[in-house]
Amino acid sequence: MAIKAEYFLATPAPSGFCTLFEQAFFAPEEGTVMLLKGSAGSGKSTLLKKTAQMLEDMGLEVERIRCASSPDSLDGIICPKAKLAAFDATAPHVMEPVLPGAFERMVTLYDTVCDEALSEYRELLWKHQQEAEKYRTRAIRYLTAAGCLLDDAARTARCCTDEPKILRCADSLAKRYFTGKARKTGEKSVRLLEAVTPHGVVCLEQTVYALADTVVAVEDEWGAAAPILMQALCSLAQERGLDVIACHDCFSPQQLRHLIIPSLRLAFVTVGGVCPAPRRVSRTIHAKRFTNMDGIRARRNRLRFNRKSCRELLAQACEMLCESAVHHDEQERVYTRAMDTQALDAKTRQVMEQVRGYAADMR
Repeated sequence: MAIKAEYFLATPAPSGFCTLFEQAFFAPEEGTVMLLKGSAGSGKSTLLKKTAQMLEDMGLEVERIRCASSPDSLDGIICPKAKLAAFDATAPHVMEPVLPGAFERMVTLYDTVCDEALSEYRELLWKHQQEAEKYRTRAIRYLTAAGCLLDDAARTARCCTDEPKILRCADSLAKRYFTGKARKTGEKSVRLLEAVTPHGVVCLEQTVYALADTVVAVEDEWGAAAPILMQALCSLAQERGLDVIACHDCFSPQQLRHLIIPSLRLAFVTVGGVCPAPRRVSRTIHAKRFTNMDGIRARRNRLRFNRKSCRELLAQACEMLCESAVHHDEQERVYTRAMDTQALDAKTRQVMEQVRGYAADMR
């Protein structure tokens, strides 16, 4: 069975909850986005999984968008060929339509829950809501502290980094790996390959192996050289007319951490730091080649302290997310018991038929 491409589009981050969903939208004039609204435990993830399988049975490729709070669940699906996407549009990644009916299609699952069955659990649900939010807030504080240390390490190493040499390396790599002549500027899709979850930082490395046969790793322990190299490679690839998947850093979402070029079966990945990374690589480029190591050695105590402290803060953040997930799961159990399963099944069939129609029209 073929390995499926999976990504995240949201993650807890040092700056707060980072979401890239709207950057993954198709242009309004050429696509359709379904926005799902519903309570915890209302079956949004199950609906997305069934819809993804149906589209694949139609012979279409589907990207699955994993949920950072519960990586076994889905937050969305994207079908590039049919220009169709469906996303969970509820908190913490709330999305509202801009062109409702014309571009976005709203799907509400709130009416599949029996309100009367929930009334007696109001206080319990509110308690779990408050507790879940409390632990999420604590997690963000730990991540903010960890992010400060990561940023300090990157700034420290950047003082010892030869940026022109990195750019020359990018040109050399482009000449070696980027084939073909540009007819137009390549398109860029924005994704996350990692997310901070209750189980730690999860890397969906199987996606890299699904889309690339050649995987070039950039080993960068301090986060100074790799973002510059990835951004340069991304620009060079697009200039050559290549479509790219730019995977941002879950700790510094403004920076690129990985770059995938499906048409060439090629990927550039960052290895090092506090995040896990793809392990099966074809070649490794060491950031030390761009770095004045005497300068790094003079600052090694500071860098070691930052790295150790960051790992401890990250562990605490994940522990807080785990506590938050416990309360969210309790909310789900209450809502699931109050679910009108017949209404949910009918709504699921209705949505899947709509998606089938959209996909058939776009093929």
